[in-house]
Amino acid sequence: MLRWLKLLSVIGLGYNIQTMNQTFKRFLGTLIVLIPVFVVIVLWLLTEPLSARIYDTTTILLSVGRLTALVGLALYSLSLILHIRITLLKKFLDGAHICHLHHDLGSIAFVLLLIHPLALAVRYMQNDPYYAAKFLLPYDNLVNLAGFVSLVIMIAAMVVTYYYKKNHTLWLWIHRAMLVAYVGAFLHLIYVTSDTSVNPVLKYYMIFLMSLGVIAFIYQRISRYFPNRKVTEVCE
Repeated sequence: MLRWLKLLSVIGLGYNIQTMNQTFKRFLGTLIVLIPVFVVIVLWLLTEPLSARIYDTTTILLSVGRLTALVGLALYSLSLILHIRITLLKKFLDGAHICHLHHDLGSIAFVLLLIHPLALAVRYMQNDPYYAAKFLLPYDNLVNLAGFVSLVIMIAAMVVTYYYKKNHTLWLWIHRAMLVAYVGAFLHLIYVTSDTSVNPVLKYYMIFLMSLGVIAFIYQRISRYFPNRKVTEVCE
């Protein structure tokens, strides 16, 4: 009896160690994925003293609006990159967990990018409600219009992605329309007057990160047309 108890304890200990190793690997893999986001936050903090960003309600709303945009775009980029299940990450994460991250980061990015214009609009509303409404519904500002159209496409795509999956073909095409929103957000980032126009390192880092997202999407689309190459694993 004692021998069986010892055997069960050894098996249990081995199982716990294995579970802990898997949990640690997932945690480490997730941290590796999020490194670009941490870099964005650090570069944003170095752009201007934190004391100037949280001086009063107006500056806090401005900071929230700008930071949520940068982090949201970074997460959006990572979601596109994870869509192709990068081989390097498979040392830490299994395919299913990579896909979970792909969907989770995309969802968080959507929420942050939704907060971005709302925080800025509330900031403008304190002084000029008309300008706040014009900011949310731009028609004569191409830079803001690109951001607005991107957000509308993203909202539509997210609703279809989560709540309308009966028609898989329609769901798939709307899901791919997220790239259109991504490109519009990319153009908005390049031309908008914000922290990226003050800090060139931050701007070009964001351009680099978002370019990787575009490249990942294009690679995933064209890799299937090369018969000698293994079809890229993707998350749907």
